[in-house]
Amino acid sequence: MSSPNHYKFYISTGFTAANSSLIYNISGDLTTQADNGTTMLANSLAVYNYGNYDLNLQLSMDGSTFGDTQTLKSCQAENFYNAGIKKVKFNHTGDDTKFLVKALARSVSDIDFQPGCVNARLRDEDGNMAEFDTVGCGEKDCGYPITVDIEHHKIHEGKHFTCQIYDNDTDATDSKYLLVRAPNTTTRIHYVFNAKSSINGTLFFYKGPTTSSTGTLLTSFNNDGNSTSVASLKIWEDPTVIVDGSQILVNVMGTDSVSPTGDSGGVTDRSKEYILEQNEDYLIEYNSLSNNNRVNICNEWYEV
Repeated sequence: MSSPNHYKFYISTGFTAANSSLIYNISGDLTTQADNGTTMLANSLAVYNYGNYDLNLQLSMDGSTFGDTQTLKSCQAENFYNAGIKKVKFNHTGDDTKFLVKALARSVSDIDFQPGCVNARLRDEDGNMAEFDTVGCGEKDCGYPITVDIEHHKIHEGKHFTCQIYDNDTDATDSKYLLVRAPNTTTRIHYVFNAKSSINGTLFFYKGPTTSSTGTLLTSFNNDGNSTSVASLKIWEDPTVIVDGSQILVNVMGTDSVSPTGDSGGVTDRSKEYILEQNEDYLIEYNSLSNNNRVNICNEWYEV
């Protein structure tokens, strides 16, 4: 007659890096209890990691030396049904790890009960965890994830830049130009711009212009004032233009009435942004239809 199944759960919550290494003496500490009330020492086990971080563990078959490290990812389980295990060592480099150990003796249970990964989190490539709004929730981390726009996120990463110009006297005989040059690298420029005028005018955006001089190089500002990252996109004011290039867009700004009204134009909707072609020039041209026009053009982009 086979002996009754013996098993017992041992749960660790809030295991942090400061707790490493944590050692369970399987053959001396983790006693199991069967349905008939008899107890026995464990000699095999199952481990489930339901914390946020990787969990490193090692097995000892002689009670003193430990074998190779095995890594359990978050929400991953591993069964060690090779009888004779004496100790298991847990190591962890992050905080707030939780794991469940199922100690087994003699006869292995047919069913492994494992809790769901109740504290699963959203993480970026650097391991940073998403924030959760728990106001009025009643339980920790049961609220809604806090999100930000992509531009806001890129500002936090130090990859978002701004460059703008202002001309307080643009006449009908003038054209206001900005030369925009994408770098010859694999860095991609996610670009939008906005032009505003006090009276009427026409705004153009071209690709591949020909210029005889680039004009005055403008200063680009990192939107994270603490970042040391410098923009790879370059923008010049008042280049000497020979050929405009291929027209991408045109915006009519204001009206042609006796008392014209200013307006705005450009590419301000992030869903319509331009990912600028590598090693390519672009041209912004503003033609005023009235004298004494006040014009500003703002360029915004992030680089990835």
